[in-house]
Amino acid sequence: MPPKRKQADTSAAGETTSTRATRSSTRAKSKKEDKDVQPVKKKAPPKKKAPTPVDDDQDDDEEIEAPPAKKPRTKAPAKPKRTKKAPTKAQDNDEPLIVNDVDDQAGPSKQVAAPPPVEPKKQPTVKPEPYSPARAAELFTNYADDDEPNVIGPEGLEKICTEADIPMDGALPILLSWQLNAQEMGKLEKSGWLKWTADRKISCLSAIKLALEELNALVVDGKPPIKKSSKRTDEPYDRTEYWQFSENPKDVFHKLYFYSFTLVKPPQSRNIEMDTAKAFWAVLLTPKYALVNEVLEFINGREESYKAVNKDLWGMMLEFCETMNPNLDGYEADGAWPTLLDEFVAHKKGENKSD
Repeated sequence: MPPKRKQADTSAAGETTSTRATRSSTRAKSKKEDKDVQPVKKKAPPKKKAPTPVDDDQDDDEEIEAPPAKKPRTKAPAKPKRTKKAPTKAQDNDEPLIVNDVDDQAGPSKQVAAPPPVEPKKQPTVKPEPYSPARAAELFTNYADDDEPNVIGPEGLEKICTEADIPMDGALPILLSWQLNAQEMGKLEKSGWLKWTADRKISCLSAIKLALEELNALVVDGKPPIKKSSKRTDEPYDRTEYWQFSENPKDVFHKLYFYSFTLVKPPQSRNIEMDTAKAFWAVLLTPKYALVNEVLEFINGREESYKAVNKDLWGMMLEFCETMNPNLDGYEADGAWPTLLDEFVAHKKGENKSD
């Protein structure tokens, strides 16, 4: 090779070697400076970045500040997914299922489909236990007085009504006393109990309640009789007498009404107390005759004038309710009405005139 070319190559090689040495020195210096620098702790940056390169002219003792950490990107909250709630279990098979479309954590549920109106449930058919004479006698013994085993006294009668769910302040206890031909209020005799339960094939409390409720609706409330069953075996008790009563319920009510006076009249007395009469009028007459409420209100303001009721006033009160309408049309003052009713009519007509 020519000498000049060789010198040029040698010179180039020397230059290359010098350049490498300079770069090595610079790198060594950078490493030394990096060791002297205390890196600042970054607060959970999303990605780690290499430190900013240091200039060659920077002094060895100068502290290098780390670049500020970039705030992590915050993602927009994800839109809650619309999910469907499982259909609510209906309590009864007849009720429809309701499906609610619900936004999770996004407010109240929205009803998708409104349920159809729920029809009132029919009362379950009462199916009393089969009649048993021994069971009927045992039932009486359960409520009989300890001192008088052949009598159910006031406490026993109240216990029967409580356990049979019979209201004490209604007509049903009066009907039971009448059906058993009780001679004293609040006392039921064993002979009447056994005869009545045998005639109606009743030996449980549920059948007693049903029989009294049906009789009350027919006789006291004046409702039409129930429909006869096509199969007699389906009847919860023997309704033979009930069908007989349904032929003339007004006559049956008269018998119940006058029996009630005898039931509550004290022995060797011709009258009953006005408070007792008002209680029986409210129970027996109010369901049929609206005028009775006005008569009772009139009496309540005059307790000193009317203290007792005899059999004549008792019977005339029923006739007055059956013949007079609320406007008292056709009332005749010379019709031999009791004084109480004459004064009530005068009071009511005076009110109408002032109005």
